[in-house]
Amino acid sequence: MRDASFDPSELSVTRGAIVTFENNSGVIHDVHFDAPVSPGVTDIGTINSGVTTTRTFGTAGNWNFHCNLHGGMVGRIVVP
Repeated sequence: MRDASFDPSELSVTRGAIVTFENNSGVIHDVHFDAPVSPGVTDIGTINSGVTTTRTFGTAGNWNFHCNLHGGMVGRIVVP
C-alpha cells in the first residue's frame, strides 16, 4: 500500500501463492475481500504503517478487495 492505493492494484499469482500485503503509506489501512472469497482467505483488519501480513490463494479465481477506511482504494488478486 502506498498513499491511498494498493500497489500493485492487480496481481496475477499461481495457485497456492502466498501474497504479502505491506503498508508503506504512513497511514492505517485495512483489507476486506469481496464475496466470494477463496477458502482460507480472510479479511485483514487494521494494518499500521510498516506492518506486513500474508494470505494464501489456493483456488483459481478473481479475488477483489478494498480498504474500508479509504473509499476507492481497491485491488484484485488473479489466480488462473
